[in-house]
Amino acid sequence: MILVHSKNKDYSELQSFAKGWDRPTPLVAVPTIYNHVSADELAADGFKLSIFANHGLRSSLKAMRETYQVLMKERKTEAVEDRICALTEVYEVIGVPQMRADEKSYMPAGGEPVHAVILAAGASEELGDLTADKHKCMLEVRGKTILSHQVAALNACGINEISVVRGYQKESVSAPGVRTYDNDAWSEEGELQSLLRAKNELTKGRAVVLYGDILFDPGILQKLLKSEADVAVAVDRAINDVQGEGPQKPDLVVTATSEGGEAHRFVAGAEDAIQKIGQGLSRDEANGEFAGLVSFSKEGLKRFLDAYGVAAEGDSGGAFHEAASLKKASLTDMIQDMVERGSEGVRAVSIYKGWSEVDTFEDYRRAWKA
Repeated sequence: MILVHSKNKDYSELQSFAKGWDRPTPLVAVPTIYNHVSADELAADGFKLSIFANHGLRSSLKAMRETYQVLMKERKTEAVEDRICALTEVYEVIGVPQMRADEKSYMPAGGEPVHAVILAAGASEELGDLTADKHKCMLEVRGKTILSHQVAALNACGINEISVVRGYQKESVSAPGVRTYDNDAWSEEGELQSLLRAKNELTKGRAVVLYGDILFDPGILQKLLKSEADVAVAVDRAINDVQGEGPQKPDLVVTATSEGGEAHRFVAGAEDAIQKIGQGLSRDEANGEFAGLVSFSKEGLKRFLDAYGVAAEGDSGGAFHEAASLKKASLTDMIQDMVERGSEGVRAVSIYKGWSEVDTFEDYRRAWKA
């Protein structure tokens, strides 16, 4: 299209141009100065499009000035009720009804908002100088920090209430809109104690807990959020398909019926009861690997905290599952404790790859290539 302007108010210049136009390219007019000419007249002369763009803007500016003049004089909003539209009209224009319809379709099981707690307290000696002045969650991978990748993935799944538990090089850990909790005893304590630093986040409703050194596809989180299990654990079934990659000390999983391997690629999201979870399992007995993400329902969080309370009450300072003590316990130690206590609703949600852990330089190199 070709847009033609003229400063001649009587329209004659544009009319002459349009009538002499002998090409198939459509003409466009903006009848602001020659405002006495109608769209029908423009069309009759050969214009294919008339633009009235600035009149809405200019009328809005005039209306706003007049409205605020009345408000300044009367000092109450009642004085301008006859000048304004209903709030429902505003909601309609900005798409609130559609948003509410979309929420019903895409909100996680249960429909309640979800909080996220990212565990980023511990250090990683294997990364050496890369983390001398920063926590590994602040390492850059493909233009963004690991933490920023995680926040983006959480936001993509509708999770905006995000907290991070910091410890090692805590001053380096930050992201816009993220709440922080500190575990200054991170070197003497395990993941479980770090998670309990954010206990306030575990009493608000549904929550997702994840490790601060993992990169993951939002699709994995969506599968967890669709689960109705009280404790939904992301379990990668690719355990026997990829050799020589992944965590040096993986958290392996034994489930009741599912077998590991590529056969589960097409049943991603299938659920199964967890029987064992931890680093002490052998690959021969395991049929999955913990991917570092757990979703808790409100009831699941209550059971989790109740189970910890029972364990703390009976704690004598000795070993707690695979940990040297309850103080040193990991997230998986607590999950295993719930399983052994017969807690219902601890389920594995099957995934097939789509995630990686950054704990060594080799992990970091692979993350850049992914």
